[in-house]
Amino acid sequence: MAGTFLGIEIGKRALMTHQRALWVISHNVGNANTPGYTRQVADLRATPSLDAPPYGHLGTGVDVVQIRRMHDAFTQIQLLQEEMSLGYWEEMAGRIGQVERFLMEPTESGIGQALDWFWEAWNELAKRPESIPEREVVLERARGVADAFRHTRQQLYELQLDLNRQIEVQVGEVNTLASRIAQLNKEIARVVRLGQQPNDLMDQRDELLRQLSTIVGFTIEDGKDGQISVRMGDHMLVDGDRAYRLETRTKPFPDDAQGDQPQFNAVEVIWPDGDLANLGTSKLQAMVELRDTHIQGWIRDLDELAKAFIDAVNALHRQGGGLDGSTDLDFFTGEGAWDIGVAALRPEQVAAAYDDPPTTGLEEPGNGENARRIADLAHTDLLIGSTEMTVDEAMESLLARVGSMGQESQVRVETQTVLLNHLEDQRASVSGVSLDEELTNMLRFEHAYAAAARVLTAVDSMLEHLILRTGRVGL
Repeated sequence: MAGTFLGIEIGKRALMTHQRALWVISHNVGNANTPGYTRQVADLRATPSLDAPPYGHLGTGVDVVQIRRMHDAFTQIQLLQEEMSLGYWEEMAGRIGQVERFLMEPTESGIGQALDWFWEAWNELAKRPESIPEREVVLERARGVADAFRHTRQQLYELQLDLNRQIEVQVGEVNTLASRIAQLNKEIARVVRLGQQPNDLMDQRDELLRQLSTIVGFTIEDGKDGQISVRMGDHMLVDGDRAYRLETRTKPFPDDAQGDQPQFNAVEVIWPDGDLANLGTSKLQAMVELRDTHIQGWIRDLDELAKAFIDAVNALHRQGGGLDGSTDLDFFTGEGAWDIGVAALRPEQVAAAYDDPPTTGLEEPGNGENARRIADLAHTDLLIGSTEMTVDEAMESLLARVGSMGQESQVRVETQTVLLNHLEDQRASVSGVSLDEELTNMLRFEHAYAAAARVLTAVDSMLEHLILRTGRVGL
């Protein structure tokens, strides 16, 4: 039944309700530029009416039933998936760009240019085989080739080591994020059990998931009391308020290392039970693939190229003779790009001469036949790995493979970026804060608050007449 003071109660509710609505708007405006913030809306509803015969039901005012988070779960999941893919391709594109810079083609510091100068030096020596300066140039150009092979190989090896270190760092970051998500799950569940809406806590959790998606692949499963679970393949990374830690173990790498070939302990990402972690399409997976497959493959190609080059030059050089009558000497030392070097030869020992059929031609100062034969290796097919091709063709093939993969990765980055921007715009249309819209709502609730205050004033005036003036005659 409606009482005497119902008007004051209705006015008070209106004041408090519109004040809360203004608080929500103030919160939105304050977080307009906060990363991951989701716009909130105060849902207003009429409070239960009173039975007031003979008028039927009489309204009792308004109240805030909930402060709703304007969240598009489907778009959020898509964003996370595309962030994972973008992280994968960005890592690929960035690291392959480094490899392209290591190969330094076409520049004067690359292997290709060093080989061109090497062949040219032998051609010049073939014209003047008795010239000591030309022989010194051959040795110097050979050192340039060896330096280019070793330097490029060392840079690729160091890139593997850097990726190996970064994998450990990223695993630590994943574990930190997982622990924070589990803690937020616990706080969210506590708030939900109290019948409240933990909007800001959910925003914080979404932002952590966004950060996690830039490192590793996962899927999300909804749980009770607002909690979520984060699954990586067949294992849980986060299950409610419990986080499971990824671990690492090491193994000798590469498995096919021989002799003095550099080897290191490669980091594997595993679960505590020893199972390899399913990293999905992610930045962390790109690091593993680059280290174990792509860069290692390019290093193997470079070593095979260097070995074929060493063996071919040495085979011809051993057949020739120097000015001092020396024969059967290797020109290069080493077994691959990691240890290629120039043998300790004096200029007189550079075998520019060749005698076929054998006579006394090796002792003739003007014999430059072997120098010409070595120079012709530039156009001779060698067995490099399992394919016959020239040294220059092998180098061009390696560059083409690296360049093609780098170009594909860059295109995928651009495509993913466009898609991600589209999803960001889609999310912002629902969850983003529009200052113009908030200003409109602020004016609307401000006027409603002022009107409620006027209602209270009017009711107060009525009650004043009722209480102070009722029964006084003549006034």
